[in-house]
Amino acid sequence: MPHREQINPGHKRIRLVLRVLGPTLLVTAIILLVSGVRTFFTGDFPEGPIWQMFVALPLLFVGFVLTSAGFAGAVARYQAQEIAPVAADTINYAGSASRTGISAIAGAIREGLSGDGWHDERRCCACSARITSDASFCSQCGSEVRTVRVCESCGRQSGTDARYCSGCGQSLIA
Repeated sequence: MPHREQINPGHKRIRLVLRVLGPTLLVTAIILLVSGVRTFFTGDFPEGPIWQMFVALPLLFVGFVLTSAGFAGAVARYQAQEIAPVAADTINYAGSASRTGISAIAGAIREGLSGDGWHDERRCCACSARITSDASFCSQCGSEVRTVRVCESCGRQSGTDARYCSGCGQSLIA
């Protein structure tokens, strides 16, 4: 990792103090806690040093906090190295899995916007040629003009302006 200028010039010294003082307090607190608990359960507490147990608990907390602060940067760097590849894989998987759906939507939008824009017109169900509103047969292919399109895959009926079946998504344009 390239060397960066620290905001606080004494950062390394402070980190070293935290990394030494924190574990030292933790070890001291554990020794006092074990001694205090042993004194309590052996029944020697009227004469013995049971106060060690009560001193150990705050020391344990302070030692844990100082140790956490001293090693926070190292832990954060480790977590970033572990999480970044997983996040990249997740994003790549989601992108590749949705590519076909997005392409289909973009194609439908492109088909809808191509032409003269949004207007009401009729098209032949067989060849998609424009037909006049009073025509009974298509002037391009000669097929009979129907008022509905029937999906060849699922049999669902759609209006003549539909390009895709609303039941199965198949293209209704021949």
